[in-house]
This record gives sequence, C-alpha cells and structure tokens, in this order.
Amino acid sequence: MKPSRRQSAGVRAIDVYMYNVCAQLKFPHHFSGELKDCVKNLLQVDITNRYGNMKNGTDDVKNCKFFAQTNWGAVLSQSVRRLRYTDTGYTVSQ
Repeated sequence: MKPSRRQSAGVRAIDVYMYNVCAQLKFPHHFSGELKDCVKNLLQVDITNRYGNMKNGTDDVKNCKFFAQTNWGAVLSQSVRRLRYTDTGYTVSQ
C-alpha cells in the first residue's frame, strides 16, 4: 500500500489530532454568541460533553439557543427556506 502524502511528509496522525485539540477557535465577527456556543459544543473534544453524544442525543442540538426559533417539523419535511448571509445581514433565499 502506498503511504499517504501526509505520512510521507513525516506528519503523524497524533500530531494532527493534538494540533486540532489545542487550536483556538476563531469565529467570524458576524457569528452571534448563541451560534458560537452551539459550534463549540458540537466540536467539543471530550465526547462525553459533545452535543449529540450526551444523554439527550440530538435534542441537545435542537434545544441550544441558536436553534430556539427553528421549526424542526418544517426541517424534516424540507419546507424551510434557507437563510443567506450578506453584507447587510441575513436574508431569506427563495
């Protein structure tokens, strides 16, 4: 089996993992506090504290403040209009 480019460059998988674990998240200025909190919990390194992996499963994601106004029935039926971010804020796509 041919080694991957990452392996041949001398980068070990554990090094990549440790880099990602130690990296500080940097969010765009337009991310709300609720969105930042949701993303941080989804990317939680400790799987026992990660949204979607705890006792409540996907309800942890659904109940985070960022998704407070989300109609999950409409999402399931795929009848939700998309939001698009522009320079002036969020707009609804057709």
